Amino acid sequence: MFVVGISPEGLTVRCKTYSCMTCGNDFTIIKGETFIKSGIAGLHEALCSGRLEVLSSTPGEFCFIHYSHRTGNVYFGVDRLGRQSLFYYVRGKLLAVSDDFWELAEYISVGLSNVDPQSVKEFVGLNYPLFYGTFIKDLYFMPPATYACYSSSSGELRLTQYWDIRYSPDYSISLSDAVEQMDAALDETFKQIKALNPYASYGVGLSGGLDSRLIPHYALKNDMPIRSFIIGESRPHKIFLSRDHSSARKIAQFYRIHHVEVEWNWDSFEKKMSRDVRRFPMGASQFFITVSNGVPTFDVLLTGASGMIVGSEIPNTVVSMSRNELLRAIISHCSLIGKSSGFIPKAIRGIREIIGVSGPAQKNTIDRLKDFFSREEFDIVMDKFSSFVTSEFAKGKTNLDVFQTYFVFFLGSRNRLGAFESLQGLRKAYSIYTSAVLDASLKWPSEYLLDRVVLKETIKRIVPGVADIEAQDHRPPIVSGVRSGLGIRMLSMVKYLVRGAGVGRHEIWAKRRDYRRFAHSILRRPNPLFHSLFDHDRMQSFLRDNPRLFEKLVKAKVILDLIDSGDYKKLCALEPEPKEALTVWTL
Repeated sequence: MFVVGISPEGLTVRCKTYSCMTCGNDFTIIKGETFIKSGIAGLHEALCSGRLEVLSSTPGEFCFIHYSHRTGNVYFGVDRLGRQSLFYYVRGKLLAVSDDFWELAEYISVGLSNVDPQSVKEFVGLNYPLFYGTFIKDLYFMPPATYACYSSSSGELRLTQYWDIRYSPDYSISLSDAVEQMDAALDETFKQIKALNPYASYGVGLSGGLDSRLIPHYALKNDMPIRSFIIGESRPHKIFLSRDHSSARKIAQFYRIHHVEVEWNWDSFEKKMSRDVRRFPMGASQFFITVSNGVPTFDVLLTGASGMIVGSEIPNTVVSMSRNELLRAIISHCSLIGKSSGFIPKAIRGIREIIGVSGPAQKNTIDRLKDFFSREEFDIVMDKFSSFVTSEFAKGKTNLDVFQTYFVFFLGSRNRLGAFESLQGLRKAYSIYTSAVLDASLKWPSEYLLDRVVLKETIKRIVPGVADIEAQDHRPPIVSGVRSGLGIRMLSMVKYLVRGAGVGRHEIWAKRRDYRRFAHSILRRPNPLFHSLFDHDRMQSFLRDNPRLFEKLVKAKVILDLIDSGDYKKLCALEPEPKEALTVWTL
């Protein structure tokens, strides 16, 4: 971890883990890796010579900060997909930059007076503080594909977006062509990962989904020793193995890889919460879906985050949506409020989907947000979303461009530590969906992205042996296609209902008596800001209908308690000693 601060008193650098390259009084800190031959050294050379334009053509997952003593300027930024998080704080003539939220909070010594109440409410109701905000006023995430220049003489900070998401569909590309491009991009990605970690062992979280069908194929093809695991509840109905676990076992058996089933509660609640808040404080709650105890030993984790790049979550009607419909789709997708949960609503939705009947819409999510936020808070939320959509359309973007910009840039950039089974940074990790895959997908016709057509077709053609394994949800195996008969769809639904879901059972786990006791013990602790924002009686209807909201509320309370007490400083102190000695410069 590193923190760099610059103020009228001078420049201070604390670098605990990463090599700091110096040239005279200039220095560069780079965290992460690049998929180019010149590697980090080449990026360092480009930064020193002021050639920041190379960032747009530098694949990899990295963040950097560079100080030029001659000009007094500080440059910092992140890779195209923002996979390596970087935070910055600027107020007056003070600039502080760090790769760790809590390290930066400690550096500026925050308390409750520094907390932004609006961001706290957005964090609970919408999964994240909106548009790169955090709990702390003037402390932000660095946006993906962006670098900043800070002048120590004038105190001016300028952010430059050096690359953007924009689809340029080539309608001459057939589905077969797209599959070939996907196959080539994935194979090249695995070759690059193997070259960077030639002697590593690899792990993959098998959830029974689409990504976990492809990762073992390309890993084994590139001679990467692999182990798999699944985190969840293996027998939700006490008798039958869950649908997810059953499919994961079949995938592991097909590839002949070592597979481990880890129960979601094998770590203590205290340990799970502490790790979630320490590793991923400004993201969605990972309390129920990450465990360290029982996970097999390996060096590098391979994940499918963010599947949005290949079409996950894109509405089928995105191309024809009006601007207002697009705005509502984006807001509704990330909201934790107004979505029916539980067995009966899900079963009804599944049955309607099977028989091809569209049911009545759920109570409008935006109307529910009006109930959750105060009028002023709600207006701020809507203004942020509206401003984003308006500014993106002003660039001449299409609906798909705008939707994917929000979800790949804003949500996808968090997925390094926020994806399912990410282990929250406990292992070195790579996403299989690198910029190579994104670059290919930007040229596909939109219909290839909807319902992840290319991804599914790649599985069917490249690894047909796993295409007939049951899907993770109630749908038939992907080899059946979207036009599978009613009987096949009904049978798949029955099997799903009998076995039940084994992962992502937040609604069920959040209602467990032991978790509720643990959660309420946290919520009862005094905290003036928290209790002024969340009235206990008023919140009951929201929490009853939205178990995930309850989970997020508890996480927010823990974070505010740490800030109020100052105990967040202990989180940094408890980090294991770095391999390299602590380096401190004052220039």
